[in-house]
Amino acid sequence: MKKLTFKETLDLIAELENSFPIDQLIYEDFNVWPFIKTSITNKILNSQHQDQTASSTKNIKQRIGDVFSAFAKLKEIRQNIRKEKKIKYDEIFNSSNSQNRIIYLSNSSHRTQTLDGKHWNPFSDSFASTIEHKENIAIIEFSDLKTTKEPAFEKIIHGNQLCELAKYRRQKKILLNYVKAVFDKNERIKSSTETDFLKRIKELNLDRYFDFSLFLYEIQYVQALRIEMRIVFKKLKPEYIAYAVFYSLESFASTLACKDLKIKSIEVQHGLYNKIFYQLPAKNYDLLPNYFFSWNKEQSMIVNNWAKNNTRHKAFPFGISSLSFWMKNRSVFKNEHSTIIEQIIKTNQSLLFITFTFSESIEEQLTDLIIKSKNEMFWFLRLHPRLRYHNLDEFIDTLKSNNCSNYNIENSTKTPMYPLLECTDFHITSSSSVVMEGLMLDIPSIIINDAGKELYYNDYKENPLIYFTQNNTEILEIIKQKGKRTKITSEQTNIIFENFIKKNDLQKS
Repeated sequence: MKKLTFKETLDLIAELENSFPIDQLIYEDFNVWPFIKTSITNKILNSQHQDQTASSTKNIKQRIGDVFSAFAKLKEIRQNIRKEKKIKYDEIFNSSNSQNRIIYLSNSSHRTQTLDGKHWNPFSDSFASTIEHKENIAIIEFSDLKTTKEPAFEKIIHGNQLCELAKYRRQKKILLNYVKAVFDKNERIKSSTETDFLKRIKELNLDRYFDFSLFLYEIQYVQALRIEMRIVFKKLKPEYIAYAVFYSLESFASTLACKDLKIKSIEVQHGLYNKIFYQLPAKNYDLLPNYFFSWNKEQSMIVNNWAKNNTRHKAFPFGISSLSFWMKNRSVFKNEHSTIIEQIIKTNQSLLFITFTFSESIEEQLTDLIIKSKNEMFWFLRLHPRLRYHNLDEFIDTLKSNNCSNYNIENSTKTPMYPLLECTDFHITSSSSVVMEGLMLDIPSIIINDAGKELYYNDYKENPLIYFTQNNTEILEIIKQKGKRTKITSEQTNIIFENFIKKNDLQKS
């Protein structure tokens, strides 16, 4: 089956929005379109590097298993709810205090780097550093990993117990739905809106990316977690809830709990505001935060342009807190990773910093680039920490068979990005938001696929630091013509960054 390009994805989603009354997609008390839109889009983009059919089959099997497990252990589930509620809530309440005006919701999977001997989260820990008084913020961290990453750089409160309680609630509801289905020949009577929507999804060939039963399963979890978060927020009485990604299930649940309690919610920008997740039909959405703290004026406009006619959502230029944190703590980063960084800057070859997600086309393209430049350029390939790379071993074997040693993956991935980026002559990517961070440090970027073109180049093509080409000969020629970047001092980098802050009226973090 033909894979969709980013542009085709944009067009299909836009066609769905324009041909169906999105405002009618109400589940209980809120519009679910942001949930459905991000879900479909993520599955389309993820299909570039994994077998969706196998994944869906696994989900179905897992759901069936959950149903029967719940059916067999209903009494145990009820007991666990009572027991866990008492023990786990106490843990959260005792770890917080009345001074916590802001609760930041985070995930342990973002702790991919070490700093000062501790696991550092570039989102939550950097944001915490912007708060004038540390006692004003509490970090509640969820984990989708088997083990937590301790010690954390900033003090955290473990939030997985809330997810477990929500899962108990969800299993109970799934069980009830399952029992109803046994006695209902039609299994489930759908509303006319649901029927029409699923029909339109199928007409656009988007049904392979939208599992309606999985959607119901996840939305029930969101509702259950909403209850747990509401109990916590009501007790802790924060003024604001913040997070890095508004479209995680935990963020959706928390945003709904904020709505219930009239607490303001904030998404602190973690990556580029793309044209799918951050552009919706103009209306108020209960699943979206009140405020978006963006990187700069241009990013704020993406949100504000569609939200200008509603009363609930607004974006403000805030800056990149992780970049600001690095600027102020260079010595800590240098001491932690000095050996790796010194090895990097010793080479006389042009240093190419690659941020990408593996797909067949990009992998093939990079293989060719590295082979053709093995005597002139050194490539630092930085893997995304939350993605699996199924063809990575094959990719490395191909390079080795061509006697290539002009690349590094391990150190490039585990070293904090900014010290590595500062040493770079060129940043190359399919669609990473490091393009924007590079601009703030005067680092040129070459975008090498259509997704990146739609996200960056079309809006920034007048900027002399941004290039777009999918031709490998042209890529290598651009790098050769530009030559090695004149390395600047830390003081000069500070000036560049300060000028950027002033130009965009950003907060000094």
